[in-house]
Amino acid sequence: MGRKTWLIVIAVFIVIIILVLLFTKFGKMLINKTWDLISDARIATLHPSIRAKAAQFLNEAEKKGYNLRVTSAYRSINEQSDLYNKYLSGGPLAAKPGESYHNFGLAFDVVETEPYGFGEGYPQNRWTEIGKIGKKLGFTWGGDWLGEKHDRPHFQYSYGFTTAQLRDRINLGKNLGQYPEISKA
Repeated sequence: MGRKTWLIVIAVFIVIIILVLLFTKFGKMLINKTWDLISDARIATLHPSIRAKAAQFLNEAEKKGYNLRVTSAYRSINEQSDLYNKYLSGGPLAAKPGESYHNFGLAFDVVETEPYGFGEGYPQNRWTEIGKIGKKLGFTWGGDWLGEKHDRPHFQYSYGFTTAQLRDRINLGKNLGQYPEISKA
């Protein structure tokens, strides 16, 4: 074979390796993919700075036997307002609009899919283990909160900012589209 033929063979080989990496479990980490397309779509709504970490969380959980689905990620102020109004009428816990890290793309909620689902009978020890996985990756886990704010499905990454500070950053024009700029500068 001539030099040109060898270059073509090597180029094809490299392309095959790249494709294998992109479409295998190892490749999931490179392109922020999980086992679940629904979760992938919801992770894509998060602040760009935590998307890879959120995908890593679901992938780590899957390795340990927890098939988690993201049920909520970024929420607009209007979506948060609807949830808060339902909460005031006796519905599930929801923060005031603008006071949830969901409103800044820095929080997401998960639930374990079949066979467990989510509900009153869900085994507490499974939530504890799921919480440990998230905390190991640097997330704050709502399952550690006390009282009415106890929120096991909730994980967030605040970068040390309060929601008031994040709102201020957006109001001052320190933003990346709908997301606040999170550098401390």
